Amino acid sequence: LKFMPPQIVHVDVADIPKIEKNSALIRVPLGTSNGVTSPAKLPYPVRLVDVTLQPDATFEQELTAAENCFIYLFEGDAVFEGADGEAKIELYDVLATRPGGTTLRIRGGAKTARFVLFAGNPIGEPIVSYGPFVMSSREDIMKVMNDYRQGKMGALDGSTYDAKGNLILT
Repeated sequence: LKFMPPQIVHVDVADIPKIEKNSALIRVPLGTSNGVTSPAKLPYPVRLVDVTLQPDATFEQELTAAENCFIYLFEGDAVFEGADGEAKIELYDVLATRPGGTTLRIRGGAKTARFVLFAGNPIGEPIVSYGPFVMSSREDIMKVMNDYRQGKMGALDGSTYDAKGNLILT
């Protein structure tokens, strides 16, 4: 994956699949959740799920044995319901799971809650970082730094940039 040509994956907001279940609005920009699958195709399977929970509504997500997962709550409050009890999730909290396969269960709190869920399998490689580059070895870091200096990183086809060179996402 690290040496693939750059690519853009775009799903128009109107094309993001969604489902309402147990008073939860579940939108799936990437991957699959609750029987709904995003039209976006990525080279590596990941989930990105946008959930809006009404007070006391429940959201469940089955996770595979290999998946790591975290949720980020950016509106309202919620409760994580686990085998060992409950834990309150407050505004801007991050909740992370470990691999092992489980059903993640989140219940809405006193206010409407909104969070994003990110999940995927670990790549199982060492992590070496330097500046904006993240690779698996120091040798790989040196190679990509050299490629960058020589202008070999390429560009995203069909991209639009503003006068300052910033990528414009539409």
